[in-house]
Amino acid sequence: LQQQLESLRKEHDEIFGRGDKNRDGEMSMREFVYLHRDAERGDEANAYDEDELKEAFSDLDKDGSESITLEEWRRPFEEHTDSWLQIADTEAQQEAQTAHYKDVFNQMDHDGRLSSATYPQLCPPQSPPASEPPGVLNGPACFRSHDKAAYTGSVTLGVQVMGCST
Repeated sequence: LQQQLESLRKEHDEIFGRGDKNRDGEMSMREFVYLHRDAERGDEANAYDEDELKEAFSDLDKDGSESITLEEWRRPFEEHTDSWLQIADTEAQQEAQTAHYKDVFNQMDHDGRLSSATYPQLCPPQSPPASEPPGVLNGPACFRSHDKAAYTGSVTLGVQVMGCST
């Protein structure tokens, strides 16, 4: 993902370079409009109107100088990529955590269920709900030292864990 973002960052900077026609390190409103019109060529149905371009330019021109610097051009891109990286990092952490819990469960599992008879230390003896057979554990309440969200039964673990609860 980081390599893809670096490639996109480079391409984004190159687009700025194409827009900065006079090579002064800034993009004027005129250069900005020209850049967009050039990119829209052949796709006029989706072209921005003048007001939309003025608004977009104004949003990018944070210092009100009536020109966009490379730093101003990069800002929205960097804000979005930071969000993407945070989402990807969170998803990776969740996947790793789920894999860990599956691993732990699979090390203890012999038949797709954890019973209090096999592992009494996991859950104190309690009466199971009427709908469940006696001696079968209900994941979240029985794994107090672990993240309860990871033990949500068949959806997260792909196994059946049910019965005991606190």
